[in-house]
Amino acid sequence: MQIAQVVHSIIAIFFIALILGHIYIGTLGMEGAFEAMWTGEVDLNWAKEHHDLWLEDKLAKGRRDRHRELPSATPAE
Repeated sequence: MQIAQVVHSIIAIFFIALILGHIYIGTLGMEGAFEAMWTGEVDLNWAKEHHDLWLEDKLAKGRRDRHRELPSATPAE
C-alpha cells in the first residue's frame, strides 16, 4: 500500500507539472495565444505558423464566398 501511495503521488506531481506547463504555453509562453483566446481572432502569420491547413481552408472559403457576391452575368436583351 505504501508503494502504491508513493507511485500515486509521483504521478500526481507529474500531471500537475504538465497542466501548469500547458497553461503557461497557452497563455504567456506563445506570443499571440492569449490575445487569440480573448478576442477569437489571430493574425495571418500566427495562423500560417500554427494552423496552416485551417488557414488554407478559410482563405479558399473566403474566395468562394466573394465570387458568390459578385453579380452574375445576364444575357443582353
